[in-house]
Amino acid sequence: MHLQKSFALVIPLLITSFTAIEYSTPKPLNSSFQISNTPPSAPETPLPPGKRVPGGTRNPLGSCQQTNPPITALMPENSQGKTISEHPIFWFYIPYTSEEITSAEFSLNDENENNIYRISFKVSQKPGIISIPSPPEPKYFLKPDQYYHWYLEIKCKSNQNSTSDLIVNQSSKPDIVLEGWVQRITLNPSSEPNFITPELWYDFLNQVAQRRLNSPSNSILNNEWTALLKSVGLEQIAPEPLRGSAESMQVK
Repeated sequence: MHLQKSFALVIPLLITSFTAIEYSTPKPLNSSFQISNTPPSAPETPLPPGKRVPGGTRNPLGSCQQTNPPITALMPENSQGKTISEHPIFWFYIPYTSEEITSAEFSLNDENENNIYRISFKVSQKPGIISIPSPPEPKYFLKPDQYYHWYLEIKCKSNQNSTSDLIVNQSSKPDIVLEGWVQRITLNPSSEPNFITPELWYDFLNQVAQRRLNSPSNSILNNEWTALLKSVGLEQIAPEPLRGSAESMQVK
C-alpha cells in the first residue's frame, strides 16, 4: 500500500469506521509483513460493545469524583480494535491522583472470560494519559486471530460530606469499570514493508503517542495526535498531558 506524505484516510476498525482525517505518513514496520488477505474468523456471537467511559448505572462513578473530561479509554466508541502485537499497549486518561485512588487494576480475559493476567498499578500524582503495557513474558502473549476482553477497574477513596478528608472505601467492588476488546491479526511474509495504519488501532495509537512523548513540543506531532483522537470523538482528551507508562505495575 502506497501512502502519500499527507493523506485522507477512511479505514474500518473491528466493528466501527473512521471519518476522513489528515495524517502525516507513519513510519513503516521494521519487518517485511503485511496484513493477511484472509480475515480471521468472526466470533460465534457478535462482540458486545465495550465501555470507554463510565456509564450504564445510576451511580457510574461510585465514590470517585465527577470530572470533565471523565476517565476514558483511548479507543473508538465501541471500544473494539485490532493489533499486530503479541503484547499490545493500552492507553487511558486518568483524571485522578494517587491520593484519590485506593486501587487500580487492568485485566485481560479470553473471549470465554478466562483470565489471562491481572495487573495492579499506581496512578500518577497528577492527572493525565497513561499507558499500560502487556506483560512481556511469552505465557501472556496474545494468540493470533483471537479476541480478548480487557477491563480497567478503579476504586476511589470516599469523600464524606461532613469532612474534607478522603477516607478509604471499604467496599471490595470497584467504583469504575471500563472495558473493551482487542484482536491480534495474523501477518503474512511479504516482499514489501507495510505501514501501521489506523486499522491497527492499538499499534497506531501507541506509535503516535510515543512520538509525541519523545517530542512534546513538535507541533506537527501534536496536530497528528489531536486529529487521531478527534477521529474517534475524543478531541477533549487531546490536550491532556501524556504521562507515559503506569508506575509500580505488578502482574497477578
